[in-house]
Amino acid sequence: MRCTLKARSFAAAGLVATWWITVNLSWVIVGERELTGAQLAPLANLVPGIAITALLISLYGKAVRLLFVLSGAALIALGTWILATNWSEQPAVITILEELSGVLNADQHAAGVYVEQLTASYLSGVLAVIAGALILIFGLRRPGLSVRPERERVEDNRSLWDEQT
Repeated sequence: MRCTLKARSFAAAGLVATWWITVNLSWVIVGERELTGAQLAPLANLVPGIAITALLISLYGKAVRLLFVLSGAALIALGTWILATNWSEQPAVITILEELSGVLNADQHAAGVYVEQLTASYLSGVLAVIAGALILIFGLRRPGLSVRPERERVEDNRSLWDEQT
């Protein structure tokens, strides 16, 4: 069974929505405070919305492959950035460390406050890369044909022309 373009768009939007949920989970714990991915990286909360919008625009049939490729590439790039970043050294985390310790540029061990990076950040990065790769595959493959009644074949009328001459 072949997937139609509409089914691919909705499946891709579902993947992005699932990833968007992981952006709003706790990624870092500083002392007793938890920071979500949206607090640490606001861009991670914007790209899924843009990707879903582009995928839904592709349902109109204009620049379908371009929209799929751009959405997939953006998700892969953001997922790679999420995986490569050490979230325990972000400015929001350092600000909380300074508040908790009372020392400017406090070292987490010297201040007695520990920073723990949670697996949700890794899960979010992996899901973003997987969603982006699948969207790229969907966009680069030829869309499946929807079921339509076959058109009547027009027969070659050469014999009719031969008879008339």
